[in-house]
Amino acid sequence: MRWLAPAAAVGLLGAATLRFLDDPVPDADRLGVTTPVRGIDVIAGLEAAVSARPDDPATWQQLGNAYVTRAAHTGDASYGAQAADAFDRADALAPGATATTLGRASLALTRHRFDEARTLAAEVLAQRPANPEALAVLVDASVELGRYDDARRYGQQLLDVRPGVAAFTRAAYLRELHGDLDGALAAMVQAEAAAGGLDATRAGGDARPTGTLATVVALQGDVLFASGRADEAAQRYRRALELADDLTVASVGLARADAAAGRVEEAEQRLQALLERSPTLSAAILLGDVQRLAGRPATGDELVDVIAQLQRAGGASVELELAVHLADRGRPDVELARAAYDERPAVYGADALGWSLTRAGRAAEALPYVRRSLALGSADAGVHTHAALALHATGDEAAAADALRRAFAENPHVGFGLRGELGALATSLGVAVPPAWPSSAGPS
Repeated sequence: MRWLAPAAAVGLLGAATLRFLDDPVPDADRLGVTTPVRGIDVIAGLEAAVSARPDDPATWQQLGNAYVTRAAHTGDASYGAQAADAFDRADALAPGATATTLGRASLALTRHRFDEARTLAAEVLAQRPANPEALAVLVDASVELGRYDDARRYGQQLLDVRPGVAAFTRAAYLRELHGDLDGALAAMVQAEAAAGGLDATRAGGDARPTGTLATVVALQGDVLFASGRADEAAQRYRRALELADDLTVASVGLARADAAAGRVEEAEQRLQALLERSPTLSAAILLGDVQRLAGRPATGDELVDVIAQLQRAGGASVELELAVHLADRGRPDVELARAAYDERPAVYGADALGWSLTRAGRAAEALPYVRRSLALGSADAGVHTHAALALHATGDEAAAADALRRAFAENPHVGFGLRGELGALATSLGVAVPPAWPSSAGPS
């Protein structure tokens, strides 16, 4: 594959990171240059501007922020490196400027350096109380560090100061983490309206950039898929791709929804095309799952280690995603998972460590982390399947059955890569598998 060349673009971001949205720029004039609204054209315009005005720190700051946004949009790690360079130039011209600090904080989020992001945003907030950009970063970092009370407090301040896309998407994610998927979807609908609205954009009635709106629509798809509504999710992903045909989160989401609906070959082709264009861990891991579902060799698994190494070289932390993947494949790395938990001691960090310990035959040690992963009332079906397997391994069959039923109820499309194992567990526990599953997967 051509992206294995040294100059390859490497994906940094998973879907959760793409929640790090800010409010869209109402028009291109605020960028300080005359540019079209498409992301790559905005970057081209800003690159021309810094060539013309290399001593203007504000233009370097804008260019750095545009690179961060583009990295989130496409999953291309090279934009993260370019963002860091742009912020370095801005710092050299205007040391300690607030806009540069905020840009570095956003870049730290994309690289999963949450402590760093929190520290930088807190510095800004101490100087400029109620700064909305700092509050947005603090919500994101607090969530990933498991500081949920702080996240709610900063989130409410953000809603009070600027009730727009940034505030509504973060409110949606907090609701989702607490198991309120209907509330999360309602907040995402508010975010869509704040981003200009799909109907207005299609009719040409809103001049704002479409990247933010496309991401909001794709994240609606994520919430719908988590609710088991795969067909509705697919519609959202397709709409997002109409707005931004290179939006990674929408392409991965649509492939997942296609596989859930039985369009496995279509899903595999979409993921392979995406990996050619912009290799990301999420796409490679899902490709392996889809190929297993189709009974084919999981070539996606062969790409994961390579992509992870390249991502690390680009400054990203991939411990959590890689730890879950390895545990799924029966190759748990407990130390890697522990590092992920230390870095992100929240719901998904606890899930990664608990799942890795379970797969390593240490289910009793896993239970405290399993409980932490469920403590907020998560509706994530994957977390509940991991809990079911851990509880079964400790001999608590009743609790394991309850967890498995909850997983199937939340999302009947859960566990492409673990379908056979979950079917066997369902048979053992007398739990009915979802109707869409093959009849041999478990009791009907």
